[in-house]
Amino acid sequence: DNTNKKLELRKSFSISVHNAPLVGFSVYSCFLSLSYQAIIPLALLYLKKHLDFDADTVQKLSVLGIAGSVTGFLLYGWVQKKLRMKKMQILVHLLWIIIPTGFFCCSKTIPMLLPLVGTLLFLSYLAHAWFTCCFSQECLSLSRPGNAAMASSFASTYNNIGTAVGRTSSSLLLGHGLLASSWNWNGFIFSDFQSIFLLCAAGAVFCLVLLFSLPSVVPTHDNYYNP
Repeated sequence: DNTNKKLELRKSFSISVHNAPLVGFSVYSCFLSLSYQAIIPLALLYLKKHLDFDADTVQKLSVLGIAGSVTGFLLYGWVQKKLRMKKMQILVHLLWIIIPTGFFCCSKTIPMLLPLVGTLLFLSYLAHAWFTCCFSQECLSLSRPGNAAMASSFASTYNNIGTAVGRTSSSLLLGHGLLASSWNWNGFIFSDFQSIFLLCAAGAVFCLVLLFSLPSVVPTHDNYYNP
């Protein structure tokens, strides 16, 4: 029994490894997660440590973010039906470029700071909800018939590796002082948190190249793929 289960597990894993569209999607998810998964916790820390928002305001803004998540899950089916998967994937990716860029631009001196931060947090959670739904839908669509569980585990492993590396890297950059605590550009002062937001945006821009590995963006005409 145990031998048969091991053989079935190896066979399922082999099917996933040799599933080129699934591997391409998994690699894309890994690198995109590396770029964006650090943004939300960093943003909340940035509000408290650098923008000097009090704890009550940060808590209220985090609730606004959760409202964005709920809105994202509620609207996903309708938006995805209107846009289809290709445009949906591209929209989510563009949001993960716009959002960290927005946080990079946030400073105490800009007008309407609180509404801007609230909007960015709302969009962050909404985009995360949409990415989660896209991820689940693509895993099921890209899995070979009868191999959905292994395909989901395979892609989720890549996705979580990207998340772990992204958050660990940001904590090391901040904790070990590897970035300048502040720097000046054209008279504007930026903090180390803003530097990381800029790096996240740059990483998401780089990942645009990987969009072409997605079957939803560049169809591979596999009969089993039904986004």
